[in-house]
Amino acid sequence: MKNQYYKTSNFYLSAYLICLGMELIDIDRKDRKRAVFIFADVHKRSVMVNQFIFGKEALVDARQFANALKELKNKLYS
Repeated sequence: MKNQYYKTSNFYLSAYLICLGMELIDIDRKDRKRAVFIFADVHKRSVMVNQFIFGKEALVDARQFANALKELKNKLYS
């Protein structure tokens, strides 16, 4: 693995990755208009991201996804 971190500014992708078990390490708020979510990278990350982007096999529990959204909002605005 080249990089030990994966970064994205996509809020919903971040919630999806949390549902799949990826660990959120930090949120970079240097840019006031856009936060960057930093995850510990895993070897299947590219597959997970492609599933989310293309909607193929991107299945997660709805309640778990809602909780991940709430968790991200709390961390983002605290």
